Amino acid sequence: MAKTASAPKLPTFDIDALFAQAKANLDAATEAQSVFIDAAKSIGQLRADYAAETLAYAKSLMATTEPKPADAVVAEVRAAAERLLAATRKEIEISTKAQGDVAALVQARLAANFENMKKLAA
Repeated sequence: MAKTASAPKLPTFDIDALFAQAKANLDAATEAQSVFIDAAKSIGQLRADYAAETLAYAKSLMATTEPKPADAVVAEVRAAAERLLAATRKEIEISTKAQGDVAALVQARLAANFENMKKLAA
C-alpha cells in the first residue's frame, strides 16, 4: 500500500474577529485623538482668555498718567503673577486629565487585544 501525502493542516483564523479587533483599535485611536483635540481647544481658549485679560490690563495701565505708589505696584504685580499661576495650573490640569483619559483608553484596548489574541491562538 502506498501512502498518500496529505496536505498540511493550516491554522484557521476568524477573519471577522480580526476585523472587529482592528475596528475597535481604530475607534479607540479616534477617541484618543478626540480627547487630545478637546484638550487642545480648551488650552487654546484658556490662553486666549488670559491674553485678552492681559491686554485689557495693559491698556488700563497705559491710560493712567500718574505714577502709582510702590505698594500698589507690588500688589498689581502679585495679582498678575497669581493670574498667570492660576492659568498655568488650569492648563496642567487639562493636560494631565487628557493624558490620563487616553492612557486608560489605551490600557483597556491593550488588555482587550491581549485577550483576543489568546482566543485566536487557542
